Amino acid sequence: MEQVKVNKSFWTVNDSGVYVERDLNWEHYNWFDRARGNYDEDKEADLYNSMFHEIFDMYELGSDGCDYERYGCQILPGDVVVDIGANIGLFSHRAELKGASAVYAFEPIFATYMALYLNSGPIIKTFKSAIHSSQKFVEMSIPESKSNTGGAMMKERMISMGRQGAVDEMISTIDINSLFLPDMIGKIDFMKMDIEGSELECLSAISDENLSSLRCLAVELHLNVPGVSQFKNSFVERCHRLGFMTFQNHYQGGQQITLNVWKQ
Repeated sequence: MEQVKVNKSFWTVNDSGVYVERDLNWEHYNWFDRARGNYDEDKEADLYNSMFHEIFDMYELGSDGCDYERYGCQILPGDVVVDIGANIGLFSHRAELKGASAVYAFEPIFATYMALYLNSGPIIKTFKSAIHSSQKFVEMSIPESKSNTGGAMMKERMISMGRQGAVDEMISTIDINSLFLPDMIGKIDFMKMDIEGSELECLSAISDENLSSLRCLAVELHLNVPGVSQFKNSFVERCHRLGFMTFQNHYQGGQQITLNVWKQ
């Protein structure tokens, strides 16, 4: 497939919580050693550079450049895309470049959400909220550093991992099944989910009817979360029963996987 070409800069958050506009595309093709798969040691590469690589320049195991798109799990022109755990909006922008008709991007922490909002194009609708199994208020944290915008998680999980919070915030959640209601989003073609360990609750709660209505689902699963390994096996079986095909890409020493789910 033709490479998705990025032609814009992105607002990011530095360790002090200050917004910094960066040309991640330029940094990637000038700092990144694609043969070795890492960045030059003398460059100040960070998690934003790694995310850019995962979303725009990862060609392996059936991927056409994006970890969330493998084999038949692809964004097609005209798709309605839901980006759950949108971070600063890199995947949402990819969906825009690939011709999505609408992108609904959800990010709960205020500092990260504002970067997402600033990075969003005309078809991207942003929401400062978390998606969960039900509607409620929860406390969430960004661990260690304010620039760790992709690491926001439930505070209780962060504490259980022995990590320190850099940002704590009370967040309202939206019931995942409500996204499929006609007065919310309704028909969804491609759903991407990366919510730092809360995937089990969300995917356990989604109904067969709503899950089956998707054409594609891409989800990052943290296998160090209690019960996730067993859940993953049963969820894959559930997807197969509903007529989906699946693929699992293991990384981070086997502690995380990207699960791609699609219908032919």
